Amino acid sequence: MFAIEKSWEGDTVTLKITGILNTKTSPELSKELDELEKEYKTLIFDFSELKYLTSAGLRILLQAEQYAEDNDRQVIVRHISQDILDIFTQNGFIDVLTIE
Repeated sequence: MFAIEKSWEGDTVTLKITGILNTKTSPELSKELDELEKEYKTLIFDFSELKYLTSAGLRILLQAEQYAEDNDRQVIVRHISQDILDIFTQNGFIDVLTIE
């Protein structure tokens, strides 16, 4: 099961992603990000319940990071598993994303 739970604290939005982020589910996250486009200063991805992500998920993260960089905003990825960290490392995302 894939789910996105959104919560706000001031101008910071947290998206808690549950399940698998892949070609089938990434359009849902992309749509959520499009709806947020001008509303946040900091975007936090909480991956504590993310089981796996594919290149489609990585592409969404890269687009979010690029949008944030172009618009003086910040993207933070939190609570990632070792498996997800390994995927980030293998694909060079460890140097692109802010991971806490």
